[in-house]
Amino acid sequence: LRLARNGSITAPALPGKFQVDGKLDEPAWEKASEARGFTRDFGRILSEREILLIGHDEKGILLGAKVRSLVEKPLEKGAKDRDTRHMYRTDEAVTLVLMPPSILKGKLPITFLFSGNSRGTRFDSLGGVTQWNPEWEFATAEMPGGWTAEARIPWIVLGVKGRPSQAWKINLLRWDTTDKALSEWAPTFSPLGTERKHDGEVRFRE
Repeated sequence: LRLARNGSITAPALPGKFQVDGKLDEPAWEKASEARGFTRDFGRILSEREILLIGHDEKGILLGAKVRSLVEKPLEKGAKDRDTRHMYRTDEAVTLVLMPPSILKGKLPITFLFSGNSRGTRFDSLGGVTQWNPEWEFATAEMPGGWTAEARIPWIVLGVKGRPSQAWKINLLRWDTTDKALSEWAPTFSPLGTERKHDGEVRFRE
């Protein structure tokens, strides 16, 4: 596993077939890049309660999560309806934020947000618009002392035909319902993790 540092991570190609069931039991996850070092309180407190994994295959981005939590029966907690308002910062949840390079000079890139709670409910938005509901997969499973998750986001949902050749902006977030606290892979220095200028960078490699 490759450890993510300094706001930069590589998403390698992962071999084999994946069943998105939340269990992280495919051997190829061992080849995924590992994002650790999540922090809270504007980057001042190390969390050490979550590990996210990232890679890709020919179909799209693959994301995994291992979350330590004090919530009992996490698969039974949280919103049941897709795009429940602010679910990603009220429920036990993990979130992926992606921004492709801006095509037009001086224009801000579009922000993709994909989130899922411990129950397996999805939240997604495009530029803050929650009526955007693309087809992507998300599932969770229970583990001792917490829960795990898997997601697959097809390239076509991101407006590309395959692995991007350029770096994209990225951030990975986790909301802890017990502490009512946001953990961030790249500190955004904003109370709700909405500031994007401090996000990290991801490159997709073969």
